[in-house]
Amino acid sequence: MDTKGQAHSTWGFQTPEPGWYLMEFSGEFPDPKPNEETGKITLRIPLKIVEGDYSGSQQSVFITLNPEKDGELRANKKKVANILAATGLEEMFDKKFPGEISALDPKIIDAMKLKIPGKSIMVRLDETKSKDGKVYLNIMEMAPSGFVPDKPNGNPKGKAAGNPGGLNPKPAQTQTESSDSDW
Repeated sequence: MDTKGQAHSTWGFQTPEPGWYLMEFSGEFPDPKPNEETGKITLRIPLKIVEGDYSGSQQSVFITLNPEKDGELRANKKKVANILAATGLEEMFDKKFPGEISALDPKIIDAMKLKIPGKSIMVRLDETKSKDGKVYLNIMEMAPSGFVPDKPNGNPKGKAAGNPGGLNPKPAQTQTESSDSDW
């Protein structure tokens, strides 16, 4: 073989520290598949950090498309609406899908798959513990890409104030006019 390996190797993956980061919705969304145990269908929306020390690190937003409980239904609809608001696409979607169409309707989800890749948002990541004691980094807040938080982050090591996650926030990407040709 033309390459030798090392029994103990480090691949350089770094988990971001808790804090605010400029992130971009990346590429295609994987097709949602039902969980074999629960039957729940979950959409994974990939994001990646685009600036700062952890550029390239990835996170995902998970949206259950067939929630069973009312609270879960409201929470997942709100995630979709919040993503559209933070990316500046909410007005465009309201015009394209007027009335009482569910935010989880396949038409909305399919349109999101087309419209949000490449859009940037600010995301606050923080550590949470699972029931089994494992620590995970989860998305706790999101805002338009031009958002500058009052507190740079909850990171004990801290980044410079006014420069959360080591970033220079970009102005929010918004849609000014929309028409059927935008789709």
